[in-house]
Amino acid sequence: MREQYDFSKAVQGRFYRGHRPFQVTVNVSDSADHPRYEVFMAPDGKFSFRLTTDAAVLLTSDQEYDSKEACFSAIDQIRQAAILASTVLV
Repeated sequence: MREQYDFSKAVQGRFYRGHRPFQVTVNVSDSADHPRYEVFMAPDGKFSFRLTTDAAVLLTSDQEYDSKEACFSAIDQIRQAAILASTVLV
């Protein structure tokens, strides 16, 4: 069973990118809409997900997954990639 974390106040951690450690601190204000992943099943039995807040849909999956586990795996890959993603002005 996966642990559930309370991100309502702040998250601090030490992460490693390659062999170099770096600090990550995320502060969430009390008035912020908390994002959540919603997993749902289509009428044909396939699974999809979306990342939403109370105000908007931030992300939707562009494909359908055969199993719920495959859908959760895709969400985990997005979470891991987002930690290491850089911001680039194009």
